[in-house]
Amino acid sequence: MIKNIELIQWYYKYLFLGKFMEDILQQQDMSQNLKPIKIKTWKTTNFTINTKLISPILKEIHEKESQRNLFGYLTELSARRGIFSATKEGIENDEGYYAFVRKTLDWQFFPFMQIINLARNILSHHMNSNLAIKSDDYAKQKTFLLQKDITRIHLKFSYATYIKEWRGSKDYWIDIKINIKNLREWMSIYKIISHHQLYLLSELCYNLSEIYRVKHLSEKQKKE
Repeated sequence: MIKNIELIQWYYKYLFLGKFMEDILQQQDMSQNLKPIKIKTWKTTNFTINTKLISPILKEIHEKESQRNLFGYLTELSARRGIFSATKEGIENDEGYYAFVRKTLDWQFFPFMQIINLARNILSHHMNSNLAIKSDDYAKQKTFLLQKDITRIHLKFSYATYIKEWRGSKDYWIDIKINIKNLREWMSIYKIISHHQLYLLSELCYNLSEIYRVKHLSEKQKKE
């Protein structure tokens, strides 16, 4: 199985695991009676985690469960950055996966790739907790698109329409609209792609990788 496919799936599962753990930390106060943790780094060496540093963080997560916290923020940032980066690299560097995604998404492939590229750039070069963008994140892409007289990117993806394996609701959509001309430095990524749609985009990357993984293994087994 291709390494980038594995990475997409690892990061997506990491997103779920991280958000699951965040919910537990919000519901339970884990800040008390913490003991130092030793991480084995080699046969005879350990690195000690000073849990006194994380005690106030755990307490704050529990007491301010409705507010954004360090753990949840970094989980989403790291997982999405990994998902979108691995998706981009997988499509660009593997002919088989490129052909599969292009055929599956059909005319939605172009907007999908443009949005993946933009999201990946922003998340890789974030400036602050609001994920404000800088010109380097979009300048080349904006110039490229405007030169082709493309001012809007619209990914309107229905699983029921494009994924024959889909057994869920026919009304399950991804709908992301980006006005290229409106991209400005210091905008938050959430002004470009909503928090909800970022989850749906991550899910689509995972689902594509999983369908391809199953088909890839099936074809490999037939040849053997």
